[in-house]
Amino acid sequence: NVGIKISTEDHRMMIEISDNGIGIAETRTKEKINTSGINNIKARASALDMTVEIKKREPNGTLLLLKERSGKILLSGDLTEKNPG
Repeated sequence: NVGIKISTEDHRMMIEISDNGIGIAETRTKEKINTSGINNIKARASALDMTVEIKKREPNGTLLLLKERSGKILLSGDLTEKNPG
């Protein structure tokens, strides 16, 4: 299963993507993970002025945490909820 949570913290967008798979070794989360998939995520996050954290999720799985640095995405209003009527 995969979960996606979008929230705000100090007026900055935060995106949490988690799964309950086999996870990632604790030692891998502390060292630089250098795979093409992770590098692609980091490049896209950087283009949006976001940081990337990868953590082991207990009891199993992985947590990918994206945090906005500047608050510009929320201020632009692009992610505000639209009222259909």
